[in-house]
Parts: sequence; C-alpha cells; structure tokens
Amino acid sequence: MKLNIIIIIILLCILMIPGLLFTEILAHELYHAIYYKEYAKEICVDINHPLRSHTVLRFENGSLLLDYDGEAEKLEIEQAERIGKLASIVYLIVFSVVLFWFIYLMKKK
Repeated sequence: MKLNIIIIIILLCILMIPGLLFTEILAHELYHAIYYKEYAKEICVDINHPLRSHTVLRFENGSLLLDYDGEAEKLEIEQAERIGKLASIVYLIVFSVVLFWFIYLMKKK
C-alpha cells in the first residue's frame, strides 16, 4: 500500500510541472490581452519558440505594432511577469492541497 502511495505521489508531482509552466504563461498573456482588450486578437503559445508565447494585437490602422513608450512597455512586462508568477504560486498551493487531501484519503482506506 505504501509503495502505491509513493508511486501516485511521484506521478502527480510529474503532472504538476507542466501545469505550473502553462499557468504562468497563460496568466502572463491574459494580462496582456486584458491590458489591450480592444486590440488583442489571439494568444499564441508555442513552447518551442524562444518567447514561449505572445499576444497578437491589431490596431485601427491595420498594423500589428503600436509606437511603444519604452518605459511603459517595460513596466507592463514586469507587471505581467508578476501576475504570471503569482498565478503559478496559487496553482502550486491548490495542487499541493489537492495532493495532500488525496494522500489523506488514501491513508484512510
């Protein structure tokens, strides 16, 4: 019985890692999509791409780029990264609580 619990815990921890990464990416890009909600067209996620993900924006003049204020863009990226990290921490806490609850139920049997 203990071996089964250990195997299940290891498998659940392995399952947690991709979700942790995807949660951070998704929260980061959702921040950008909400920040530019009138211009955001789609969120693209590609793990093989160096940037991992990006939000496609299309402006009134049909261009894909807006004249950015460098400092404002830097602050926006920092805020999006903070939100992504916060979302991954929340995901980690929720996943851990579910994992401990599952262990508790398995031990109770």
